[in-house]
Amino acid sequence: MCDSAAYLIGKKWGRKKIFKRISPKKTVVGCVAGFIGAGVVFSVMIATKVLGNQFGWVDVAMFTVISGIFGQMGDFAESLIKRDVGVKDSGSFLRGHGGVLDRFDSLFFASPLTFVYVQLFF
Repeated sequence: MCDSAAYLIGKKWGRKKIFKRISPKKTVVGCVAGFIGAGVVFSVMIATKVLGNQFGWVDVAMFTVISGIFGQMGDFAESLIKRDVGVKDSGSFLRGHGGVLDRFDSLFFASPLTFVYVQLFF
């Protein structure tokens, strides 16, 4: 949801680029929209008890930070690798999506941090 919100809102209203050299199309508005999108999804999940009863609103905030900030950091890290290597897409399997790596780049930082958070506090 973070990536989708960032893309849709950033494409429509984003003007100021955040890291032009690393990812020339990503905007500040898109990054903020991605963060908010992550928060909305976790809020709905907690409110509807999709994840059970063990998580609360503090956890919503933590999961939002982990996904909304560190997930986007994974996206930037993957974009930086692609720029340094001189390729636009990380593969041809999913043309137009930046490659398979683009589908999972948010997980590079967010997944380990989510695992650590859950292990420490649950």
